[in-house]
Amino acid sequence: MPKKTTDLNNILTAVKGAREILARAMVIKNAPEYIVPAISELDKVSALITKDITLLSQGVQEEFGETSGAATLSELKHLLHAAECAVIGEEYDCLLGQMFVNLKFQEGKDLLSVRIFETGELEYHNVDYYDIKIFAMQLGIASCAYPRFLGN
Repeated sequence: MPKKTTDLNNILTAVKGAREILARAMVIKNAPEYIVPAISELDKVSALITKDITLLSQGVQEEFGETSGAATLSELKHLLHAAECAVIGEEYDCLLGQMFVNLKFQEGKDLLSVRIFETGELEYHNVDYYDIKIFAMQLGIASCAYPRFLGN
């Protein structure tokens, strides 16, 4: 059974795709009678996968809250708030045994995403940041949250 939410999301996409194909087949003259129950079963499978994704994400979120990454996430949210960037969402996941959260936020008209690992490390556009202040400088929002750090 897949343990990563991305895997489950890919499976869910495949199930929904199969459902759409069967739904299109229903309009074919003399379509087999078992298509309707098959669509119903795919809807049930889709609901179960969605529930699994939610439960997995909640479990990772709870465990992530006990890591040093949680402090980094909190500091980053404060930084984004100070820079008047809207936080759009958080997606908790794990990969190769390491937990992380993808934090989506809006800076001006741009929708951006940064990954915060349980170690507190940030990943933004395939670049690793070990200091949130350096990340803030790279993003151009450090002066909003760290005026003393920048000498302002």
